[in-house]
Amino acid sequence: QHDLAKRQMSNFGGMITFQVDDPQSMAAQLAERLRIVHYAFSLGHQRSIVVLLDTAEMMKSTYQLKGEQLQSYRAFAGDGIFRLSIGLEATGDLIQDLDQALRA
Repeated sequence: QHDLAKRQMSNFGGMITFQVDDPQSMAAQLAERLRIVHYAFSLGHQRSIVVLLDTAEMMKSTYQLKGEQLQSYRAFAGDGIFRLSIGLEATGDLIQDLDQALRA
């Protein structure tokens, strides 16, 4: 979809999603290890923020999908996806912080 985005936008946003095998464990690891990126549930901030969007929790509170809709969502998100919103910090600092925090 990158080619489409380049045709439609002159600037790109800084929102990234990613998945891991054990999202709950990774969420705890990120909350403990991150020094520059903040582990928080928020948007619209100048600082970089990452948070786990847990599928089970989202189904209880927000979406409440059932049947085929839930199966389709789970096929995409599994047990959850992390949302990373990039802020105004130096690129190298963010890369270094995420690299050290994500390592096993």
